[in-house]
Amino acid sequence: MAGHDGEIISGIAFLQTISLSMATISAANCDCLPFTKTAIMPHLNGHGGYSWRVAEVELGKLGRTKEMSDSHILVVEGRNNGSALSGSLSELGYRVDSACDSPTALQLAERYSYRVVLFDDMISEMEALELHRRIKRRHPDVVGVLMTAAQTAHSANGDDVWRILSKPVDFDELVALIEEIYDEPSSLQVAPARESNGNPGSQGEHALQQQYGTKKRAENFYDRQVLDYLNRSMREFIEQQEMVFIATADASGECDCSFRAGLAGFVRVVGEKTLLYPEYRGNGVLASLGNISENPHIGLTFIDFFQHTIGLHVNGRAKVVENVDLPQIPGLPDTALQDVQLKGGRKPERWVVVDVEEAYIHCSKHIPLLTKQDKSILWGTDDTRLKGGDFFNVGECKNQNKD
Repeated sequence: MAGHDGEIISGIAFLQTISLSMATISAANCDCLPFTKTAIMPHLNGHGGYSWRVAEVELGKLGRTKEMSDSHILVVEGRNNGSALSGSLSELGYRVDSACDSPTALQLAERYSYRVVLFDDMISEMEALELHRRIKRRHPDVVGVLMTAAQTAHSANGDDVWRILSKPVDFDELVALIEEIYDEPSSLQVAPARESNGNPGSQGEHALQQQYGTKKRAENFYDRQVLDYLNRSMREFIEQQEMVFIATADASGECDCSFRAGLAGFVRVVGEKTLLYPEYRGNGVLASLGNISENPHIGLTFIDFFQHTIGLHVNGRAKVVENVDLPQIPGLPDTALQDVQLKGGRKPERWVVVDVEEAYIHCSKHIPLLTKQDKSILWGTDDTRLKGGDFFNVGECKNQNKD
């Protein structure tokens, strides 16, 4: 039953030894002392499959299980082989989730915090690199590892994938790499994903609902009005809007609220989970973009003052995308690409892409019904007078302070 270290064994031999392996896992998870055990390790080949080898594995860091309780490893593969690799990593004390396709991986990334994502190039619905970018928008510190048999895999290295492992992947090398990643300090201080006990919103709002006796009313609102995607009515509403209010905060939580406007539909809807809006030429301060570069959380509020007097909140995670990178976004509408070809002030300088996490109504009762008036829009002008001049007399205040 027991094989020699490094011996390739058959599926039958694997089934014969798996009970020994699982029994050792239970003991290992209760003890942080270093010891050696016989383990069944997957050997990833270049054809999307696995062979198995028996190995003597040193389990000196099983105590990591408790340390890493809030930071998982995500294994993403195009077949059901992920359970094999996930199981072997779990034996070593790591917390591991697995996904056999991109939508499942994205759903998991919305619920949990990940430090390492292992990508197999066999995933079919979305290229591994694009999936990594989307997960990284939510978890900026995540480190991706691409396992591939492609000869040109080195071209994907750099900002998109931190490390390439060529198939057949050596399991010991993979574990060493994961240990190295966990030992690296996090580079960004970004607010963690919310823990909401099944309900949308923050722990703070839930506590105050309990304190002020509004819990039942709030839960009714959550159940009836809140989605984690944009349904058809929401998408159509956004495509009719000429303005949006945006809220961002930097890494320390200092907030900024701003305003964006354009022609109807200037905010482009990519699908149920993604929208993007253009950044036109402004005052050069880049307060919102600066915040997004530190902290991806963003809140958008669309309000229809002119017809329905209704609003739509959209919360999510944002990323700045340059015009040259726009075509890489899956499902991008042609209208966005046409915007990039415009000349003058209506040409976007860059874009903000938002992955939608929450969408819900802003009720009508306090929204005024306004009448739209004609106004000439001077797109991109730097003329101070045409931009409003010193409407709030700030210059005068500055001069007084100098005196």
